[in-house]
Amino acid sequence: MTAAPAPPPATAQPGEVYWVDIPKAQTVGHEQAERRPYVIVSAPEVNARGTVVGVPLTTVKNPSKVSFLPPYWILIPQKELTVDWGATLGVAQASMAKSEQLRVLDAKRLGTKIGSITITALAAIRLGVASVLSLDP
Repeated sequence: MTAAPAPPPATAQPGEVYWVDIPKAQTVGHEQAERRPYVIVSAPEVNARGTVVGVPLTTVKNPSKVSFLPPYWILIPQKELTVDWGATLGVAQASMAKSEQLRVLDAKRLGTKIGSITITALAAIRLGVASVLSLDP
């Protein structure tokens, strides 16, 4: 008797937030490096192929002092973030989505799922990405 095939790996969904570790040696210049949370912005059909498109999050103590605000940096208020039970997280506070740092990631780079953002926050990030890419929303 043969064993049942393993179930397919879970596919990341838009709006989910994962830890991603990109070694400094694999980046150049202003690219985001090291361990940080990424919001998945790509469609499930893209994610099912083994790659995802993500936007890194960063925390900012005083968003009013950030010079690179919308349309590129999108404020995600704390109430727009849901943290998965048991997740350890550095983004349980208001965060900025850095849409100009949009990155294609192999799904193998996704670490622990931290949580998710609301559909409203995801829409705001997608508008920021559209602006970065000079697309009409």
